[in-house]
Amino acid sequence: TVRDALLSSPYQASVIFLPILVSLVYSTHYQFGDDNFTQLLIPNWKVRLTGFIASSIVLSLLATVIFSIVNAVILLIFLDSTLKNYLELTLFLDVTVRVMIFAIVLTLLALLFVIVTKKSMTALIADVLLLVISLSGILRGISSKIENLLPLIGAKSFAFGRIEGTQTSQLYGFTLLVVEGVVFLVFIIVVEKIRMGRKNGKSI
Repeated sequence: TVRDALLSSPYQASVIFLPILVSLVYSTHYQFGDDNFTQLLIPNWKVRLTGFIASSIVLSLLATVIFSIVNAVILLIFLDSTLKNYLELTLFLDVTVRVMIFAIVLTLLALLFVIVTKKSMTALIADVLLLVISLSGILRGISSKIENLLPLIGAKSFAFGRIEGTQTSQLYGFTLLVVEGVVFLVFIIVVEKIRMGRKNGKSI
C-alpha cells in the first residue's frame, strides 16, 4: 500500500540508523573528555543533562522528518498516477508523526545505553542485540507477553496503522511507547544523578 511505502524507509531508519547514530555521536562526550569540559562550563548537572537529552531528541526528529520528506518526494516521482492520488498530506503527516514517536523512544533508549556504558562499542552492541532479539522472535517461544514489551514488537501495529495476526492493538502500541519513553527518561536521570553523586563524592 501507499501507506507502507511512506512508512518503510523512515521507519527502518528510526529503528536501525538513529540508535546507532546517537550511540556514536553521544558516546564521544564521555570518551574524549568532553564531559569534564562541559561540567566546568555548566556546573549544574540537571541543565547539562536536559541539553543532552533535548539535543538528541531534536537530532532524531530532524533526521526522521528529512527521511520522510525524501521518501515522499521519491514516491511522488516514481509512483504511477493512480497511486499518487492516495499520497495525501494527511497520510504523510500521520505516518511521519508515528515514526517520530518511535524515534524519540528509541533515541532515549540508545542514550540510556550510552550514559550507562560510556563507550560507543558497548552501546552499539546493546542496540544491535536489542534489534536482533526483536527481529528474531526468540522471546516468542518464552512468552508473547514479554515479547510484546519490546517497542519494535508491541508497538508494530501503531507504527503500521493496522493490526495483523496476533499483533497488539494500536492503543496498546501507543501506550507502550509513551510509558517506555517516560521509563527510559527516568532511568537516564537516575543513572546520571548517581554518577554525579559518586563523582562529586556527595549526594546531589
